[in-house]
Amino acid sequence: IDIVSKIGIPMILGSVCIGFIVLLVQSVEGEKEASAARQAKLALDIANKTLPLFRHVNSESLRQVCDIIRRDINADAVAITTTDRVLAYVGFGESNYHDSDNDISPTTRQAIESGKIIIKNNDEAYRTPEIHSMLVIPLREKGVVTGTLKIYYCHAHRITSSLQEMAVGLSQIISTQLEVSRAEQLREMANKAELRALQSKINPHFLFNALNAISSSIRMNPDTARQLIFNLSRYLRYNIELKDDEQIDIKRELYQIKDYIAIEQARFGDKLTVIYDIDDEVSCVIPSLLIQPLVENAIVHGIQPCKGKGVVTLGINECGNRVRIS
Repeated sequence: IDIVSKIGIPMILGSVCIGFIVLLVQSVEGEKEASAARQAKLALDIANKTLPLFRHVNSESLRQVCDIIRRDINADAVAITTTDRVLAYVGFGESNYHDSDNDISPTTRQAIESGKIIIKNNDEAYRTPEIHSMLVIPLREKGVVTGTLKIYYCHAHRITSSLQEMAVGLSQIISTQLEVSRAEQLREMANKAELRALQSKINPHFLFNALNAISSSIRMNPDTARQLIFNLSRYLRYNIELKDDEQIDIKRELYQIKDYIAIEQARFGDKLTVIYDIDDEVSCVIPSLLIQPLVENAIVHGIQPCKGKGVVTLGINECGNRVRIS
C-alpha cells in the first residue's frame, strides 16, 4: 500500500502528461492539415480569378495576374519573367522596371539555369533596396523552363514553407495556362495562315481563266465582254481593298461571289448552272473570302470533270441563331 501511495500520483501525472502530448501532436497535425487546405483553397481562388486573363496573354493581362496574386497573398510585389526579361512587375519598386531596363536579375537567371526554387529570406538588398525576402519559382512548359514567378516582401523571413508550397502549386497552374494560351495562339496563327494561303491561291489561276473568257467574248459578244470586264474589275477591287483578318458583311461578300460566278459561267457556258438559295433577311459577318473556296471547289471538282451539264447550288440560310452556308 505504501508503494502504491508513493507511485500513484506520479503515474496519474504521467498519464495526464502523455494525454496532453497526444492532444498537442494531434493539434499540430490538425493545424498542418488546415493550413494546407487553406493554401490549396487560396491557390484555387487565384487560379479562378486569373483564368480569363490567360485567354489573350499580353503585358497588361500578365500585370493583372501579378496584381491578383500580390493582393491575395499579401505580398509586397509579384513578377513574371521569361528566360531573359521581366514581362510584368506589380507592387513595391515597380518604378525600377521600365521598357529599357527589364533584364532579369542574376538570382532569376540562377533559378532558370538550375531549374530549382530559390529562396532569399534574409536582409540582403536586391534591385529594390527595401525588398528583403524573395521567392523565385521556375515556370515550365513541357518540362522546359520558360520563365519564373517571383514573390517579394519588404520584411525578412517572410517566405514560409506553407507559402512556398502554395506558390509551387500556383506556378504549375500558371505554367499550364501559359502553355494552353500559347497552343491556342499557334492554332489561331495556323488558321490565319491557312486562310491567307487559300486567298493567295485563288487570284492567279482565276485571273488567267477570266482573261481568257473575256478575250473569247470580245469579238463574238462585245456586250458580254464589257459585262465580264465590269465583273472582273469589281472582283479585283474587292480583293485588293481587303485588310488582313477583316470581317465582312455576308451580303457584301455575296457581290464578290456573284462576280466570280459570272466569270466562271462565261468560261463554262451552259455546262454550269448556279442556283441561289439565300434567305432575304440573312445578316451576319464572316471572314473575307470564306465562301469563294467552297464555290470554286464545287466548280473545279464537280463541274469541270463532268462530261455533261452540272448544277451548283449556293445556300445561305438562317438556322436559329446561326447561319448555314452550303
